[in-house]
Amino acid sequence: MTWPTGQDAPRAFIQSLINQGENRLASLLVQFMFAYIENTVFSRLWWESLSEFNRSHLSSLARISNPYYTDIPFLNFKLVPWEITNVLVDNAV
Repeated sequence: MTWPTGQDAPRAFIQSLINQGENRLASLLVQFMFAYIENTVFSRLWWESLSEFNRSHLSSLARISNPYYTDIPFLNFKLVPWEITNVLVDNAV
């Protein structure tokens, strides 16, 4: 993820995701993508492997009209089988 130099809010937001713990980070990123990114593409096989509750949750995130003014309800469920092996935060400004 990138943002303009001198912008503190994006860095603080990403740091808040990282602070949730690396074991939660993959699922938080998936939820972030459904809430904030309009064109999220995913595998049908993955989608169908999710519980109805998790599909409903992700669908509700995708329907948020402006996530910047909404308290996003990130869930604690493991939504993807990813293992994050490294997180690098470049503090260059």
